[in-house]
Amino acid sequence: MTTSDPIVLTTLAFGVPFLGYFTGIVIRKTALDRPGSLTLGRQLLVGIPVSLVTVPPLTSVIQKALSQPTDMSVISSCLVNLGVVIVAGMSLPEAAATLLQKWIHRNDNSEPPIPPRRPTMKRSVRAEREKEKVLDGRGPGSVA
Repeated sequence: MTTSDPIVLTTLAFGVPFLGYFTGIVIRKTALDRPGSLTLGRQLLVGIPVSLVTVPPLTSVIQKALSQPTDMSVISSCLVNLGVVIVAGMSLPEAAATLLQKWIHRNDNSEPPIPPRRPTMKRSVRAEREKEKVLDGRGPGSVA
């Protein structure tokens, strides 16, 4: 097989970033472990769906670098993307695991922990005007 074989190039373009992502998980667990974090096996399991969302958008740069191995700007951008993938592997699975643990261990398991929407200025001004109308006896809920 030559380096221009599309199967080899595709395998490398997708294999290297995923390997980098899971290497980031191992680096985080071994070098920057904190008390109460998940075991390495569980972090790797949580990392599977997170990696499927994170890694594929970055593979196009690596695939281009593999098809043009002499272009140094493409190779340097490939290394930068690989670094981004490793950093994502170090941070995202831990954050996802923490969010999922909070969701599972809440008192009511009805919905995920999404922060409540803050009212926009337009809504709050409209609500204040409606309250004023009701209090003045001009609104639909007035007691006049």
